[in-house]
Amino acid sequence: MTAQKTLARLSLVAAAGLLSGQAALADGGPRYTYVEGGWQHIALTGTGIPGDENPDADGFTGGGSYAITDLFHVFASYGVATFDLQSSDPGIFNTDVDLSHLEVGAGINYAVTDVIDVVARAAYVDTEADVDGGGSSSDGGYRLEAGVRGMATPSIEVSGGLSYVDVGTLQFRDAEGSGGDRSDNDKNLAVRVGTLYSVTDWLAVGVSGSFSGNTKLYGANIRAYFGGR
Repeated sequence: MTAQKTLARLSLVAAAGLLSGQAALADGGPRYTYVEGGWQHIALTGTGIPGDENPDADGFTGGGSYAITDLFHVFASYGVATFDLQSSDPGIFNTDVDLSHLEVGAGINYAVTDVIDVVARAAYVDTEADVDGGGSSSDGGYRLEAGVRGMATPSIEVSGGLSYVDVGTLQFRDAEGSGGDRSDNDKNLAVRVGTLYSVTDWLAVGVSGSFSGNTKLYGANIRAYFGGR
């Protein structure tokens, strides 16, 4: 695997969801006005990197959501994570690769019962993978998500769904800033699950995961709610 292909793979990992939580406490059903922050772990397998087939990374995420009405909400998130790649092939690299991910979007949340919502979301995503002292890869695209959120108890929410990401032409740059576009179009379909436990009526802690092919993402977060819905 070339250095460019490695960066492309890591950029897609970022686009596929440097994790943000999916669950929330509510008086009855889920709530959509909050801010949150947390930790994430990314595990890759079968990367084709000689000597480092299964790299992993740790990082942080932050974001929030705002309920415009009882049916619509907007959201944004930002995440960073660092891979310490140790390839046995000097033609690739032995260095840190920093991932960053920005996402801005909107969603529809339809209550099918007092405690269960069906949720559909769409977002623009912007991702970047930077090699320490080397090149970089950046791309933009979109993410679509559909799932269900429900209150198992008044203080425990569970959620699950599918997430699809499509990023367009990858832009590669070397250490001197030269380079160009490639016509790669990367896509990813993931299963996402999560749960949150409400410590108080405004504070919750949770865990979440995203699983797609050779990529697994795990997260833990703290969320603070504002307002009613």
